[in-house]
Amino acid sequence: CRHRQLLRRESAEASVALRRDRRLERWNRKAMRAEDVRQCRRERFERLQERLLRRIGILATRWRLCARSRSVKEARRHASAAAAATRAAAVCERTRQRSLREEHQARWRQLTRRDITMEDLLHLRGGSARTS
Repeated sequence: CRHRQLLRRESAEASVALRRDRRLERWNRKAMRAEDVRQCRRERFERLQERLLRRIGILATRWRLCARSRSVKEARRHASAAAAATRAAAVCERTRQRSLREEHQARWRQLTRRDITMEDLLHLRGGSARTS
């Protein structure tokens, strides 16, 4: 009888130990799965972060190139505007010179007309300024 009790007690202790071992194994498996999930998420997050940083770098490079081309375009636009202003000023100056030359020629023609005498120019003929 005592032997049976010892066997039962050993059997009960063995089943408790077995259940405890199985429970520990389940907990370990569950903990390892959770760690695997965390590791997978961490790796996925790191890959995503690398892709985002690479994309940000690409966008920053594009932005710099765009800004540089925009500044080059703006400089070209300013240069062409300055050249256009210079051309317009030159046209205006040529027009002014031409009109001055035409006025000078008209005055010279007026002065060198053969049918007008100096008295006509000085408004002396037939006027009250005529002296005797």
